[in-house]
Amino acid sequence: MSILATLSPEQRRQFRRMETTRITRLPDPTETGATAWGRDTAEAVREALHGTAWHAEARTPYWPHPENETHGQLFIAVKADHRWSLIAHTHTSPAGTDRDLFTLTLNGRRIPYALHRGDLPHMPAVIALTVWRHINRVVFGECAAVLCDQSPTVATYGATLCDEHARSYADTGNF
Repeated sequence: MSILATLSPEQRRQFRRMETTRITRLPDPTETGATAWGRDTAEAVREALHGTAWHAEARTPYWPHPENETHGQLFIAVKADHRWSLIAHTHTSPAGTDRDLFTLTLNGRRIPYALHRGDLPHMPAVIALTVWRHINRVVFGECAAVLCDQSPTVATYGATLCDEHARSYADTGNF
């Protein structure tokens, strides 16, 4: 029997609650590894865009569980060329699976993800380079599915996929 089925509506809301953490430029002795990762990522994106400032916040599940679809998000605002750009990195794990899906948006629009062999989609350098490639219009790769020439906007461990094949991968584990 599902754990979620035994919970009251109030308990379910608590079970799906998200925590928001403001990421500061200086480390805090009480912070978790996700906060340090967020700082490293924000700094890498700022450097890649030749920015002068950044602000970042992270949203993470308070109580992640395999029966719940979970989303972790990092929002980074970078000031470059006298304007602010908002980058959002989202990590989704569909309920009941161990599959991980990663997306990047720039000012609310999904951008193509780019991975080289050995890259992990959540590495700060990979995120920064992917944003830099998009801004500088560097075209990189296609969907990893056979005979698909769509732009890959979703990354998994070891592959980049278009939206259609990412949905298939989330549902079935195959693309």
